[in-house]
Amino acid sequence: MTVKDFLPPFDVATLGAVATSRPDINSRLLHAFYLQVIGTGNPTAADYLEYVTLNQDNRQKILIKPADQANLDAINNANGDNLDPSILVINLTRPGMLFSPWGTNDIQSLTIQAKIVAANPAGKTLTKIQGFYGYTPVSVPQNRGDAYLQTVIPVALPVAGWNILANLPVNDIITATKMILAANPITEVRISVGDKPVYHLTKAAAAEGLRRNPMYKIADAPTFFPVILDDMGIPSDFIPLLENGVRRPVNVEFYWDTTIAAVSTFNILLEGIEKGTPMPVANSKA
Repeated sequence: MTVKDFLPPFDVATLGAVATSRPDINSRLLHAFYLQVIGTGNPTAADYLEYVTLNQDNRQKILIKPADQANLDAINNANGDNLDPSILVINLTRPGMLFSPWGTNDIQSLTIQAKIVAANPAGKTLTKIQGFYGYTPVSVPQNRGDAYLQTVIPVALPVAGWNILANLPVNDIITATKMILAANPITEVRISVGDKPVYHLTKAAAAEGLRRNPMYKIADAPTFFPVILDDMGIPSDFIPLLENGVRRPVNVEFYWDTTIAAVSTFNILLEGIEKGTPMPVANSKA
């Protein structure tokens, strides 16, 4: 069964501080973490959290920024529910993807850290960050295995027309599944891995593909460019970033239409998979 419970309390709720919670990971399959901002004036996660990280063995594996996460949440909200803006979710398990929960047998430490903003927004105060998680207890510990990761990549000021981002920093991701460019004036995107083109769509075509897909939801006029690489929900749709064990550079080209808005900096949310160590299989005895 899946257990749902409170996370161990975050150690601080001080403005400007980094709050840390250390979940119990002993003999568990981890599914998701929920962080809720609690205070006066109806605070939201975006009001108080600059970013949230999930760190495995002192290495950052997941980086979330609330504004960028809201775009991803909107796409994943296929049933159109009203989402609580005070809660930020770190999803590990993916519906329909076997073995996507994180086993913990080969994880030495796991921490969740939340950077709190330096000042209260007008009319609001912070009382605490409260966390929850879902996990399955297991009698036989399992290794983490392949895992979905995500990061946020800031993009410097582009120019009008075509821009190219060469060798995108992908951290530990070796298979790309989603990329969200958080800029309304981006109307066309091309992606190549090494010298191989893997994606080329207009914003209108990308959005229409999601409207006709039961797994995802998209606004009539999205304010970001959704590059959804796993829209069939099967691993063969994912884009490998390795060839013969060597990482190939990910190059992103995008067109900025200044008739929509002037150029400005923006972020790219990148989601993908890191290869993990499978659960060891005992040798059989004759």
